Amino acid sequence: MSLRARIESENIQSFEIAASRRYEEGFELLSRGKTLAGIYLMGYSIEMLLKSAFFRYRGRSSGSPITTLTPIRSQLGPARTLGTILIPSVNIENYHSIRFWSLLLVRLRRLKGDPLPVPLDQQFVQRANRIYRNWTETLRYQIIAVSRREEFCFFEDATWIIQNHAKLWR
Repeated sequence: MSLRARIESENIQSFEIAASRRYEEGFELLSRGKTLAGIYLMGYSIEMLLKSAFFRYRGRSSGSPITTLTPIRSQLGPARTLGTILIPSVNIENYHSIRFWSLLLVRLRRLKGDPLPVPLDQQFVQRANRIYRNWTETLRYQIIAVSRREEFCFFEDATWIIQNHAKLWR
């Protein structure tokens, strides 16, 4: 059976597991000097974790579907609708925007009177913004030289979000 035929609907748990694996694969690529490919995979891991944190904060369980094979049941559309209300000027970028998912989570928490503690909030916003400035899903089409500083900063920021993921939604 082909890989495409084995694709199933994604849930929060599958996003978190995949995020961990893409992060590890990205780290391995970075350590082998494949910086752009490493950053690309690590960026995807952060995107998945931000979606996971948003949906968990909304009270969804680990088995709750995020996307389904039937788009009408996907949770992404309602998140986009909420985003148009809370952060109307932020582009969702075909559901891949690090900026969208991080700001949506921060704004929703503040709206509910449950903001992240100030130091955590500041670190999260700062790191998510840096990741956003250096990652996009279309990076896969690029041939861009990455400096050691860019590589190190991206790795640090991605690692921080991985390590603090649970704090973002609890």
